[in-house]
Amino acid sequence: MASITWDEMVDAAQRGGWTTYLGTADGDGRPHVAVVAPGFEHGTIWFATRASSKKCRNLRENTRVAFHWPVGNSDAPGELAAWGTATMG
Repeated sequence: MASITWDEMVDAAQRGGWTTYLGTADGDGRPHVAVVAPGFEHGTIWFATRASSKKCRNLRENTRVAFHWPVGNSDAPGELAAWGTATMG
């Protein structure tokens, strides 16, 4: 797995399309995957969703997240993944 800079990651993600898959898990570790439209700002990947969504319920119990941009259009460089810890604002 190759490491890339923040700017390279944002460029690759944006070239891949305007949506990505978000992976979360509840407090018992049950996984959930949803499509989100991410934004990128100051080293942060963000997305908007309803407070009552499964994503938010999971993040209240388990803050670990993963994003996956699959091989997309011809401008996309290939698969891209990012993971980290979420905060809700």
